[in-house]
Amino acid sequence: MTASETLSKKPTKKHAFLWIIFFETLLNSNARKTMPTLKNINVNMDAKAIYFAELLARMQRKTFKKYISDLVDTDLAQYEFNNELWAEHPADRLALLGNRMPQLLNTRQRILWIQVICADQMFWRVPLTGKPLDVNADTFNFPLLREVWSALNRNQDAVMEQANARMGQLDIQIRRISKE
Repeated sequence: MTASETLSKKPTKKHAFLWIIFFETLLNSNARKTMPTLKNINVNMDAKAIYFAELLARMQRKTFKKYISDLVDTDLAQYEFNNELWAEHPADRLALLGNRMPQLLNTRQRILWIQVICADQMFWRVPLTGKPLDVNADTFNFPLLREVWSALNRNQDAVMEQANARMGQLDIQIRRISKE
């Protein structure tokens, strides 16, 4: 039987059942773990930028999403940290970014990294000496950070309040010094 004959046949319940089994197997297999995770984002752009981006995407016969993704990939290729900052788990990404490029941490990440993770010996496999340590599998406890990640994020508001209180105390001290 040729491919065209197979395609021209009406699908039966048996075919539908086989497809269902195929997709369940695919979803439950390790292949699912290797599939890239896609995330929807909302970006506010002016109408002119959107219009021309859509036109440029059409000229390259790409979808808008693929065009934007390719722009990011092209821009990212210019930097040396391309793959060194990527990890599947967000906790691992924070540790890598905090160690290699702390200037790119946002305020919440910086407080979590400096005041919680770097200050607590339980996250480190080597003694804390006050000197910066390189984050790698030998020195940093990635599995523990992944395990407590959701609790850290839930309690991050309390950590932020404590940090803001400390910053307020520093501001008061700076004002006193500047008045003297």
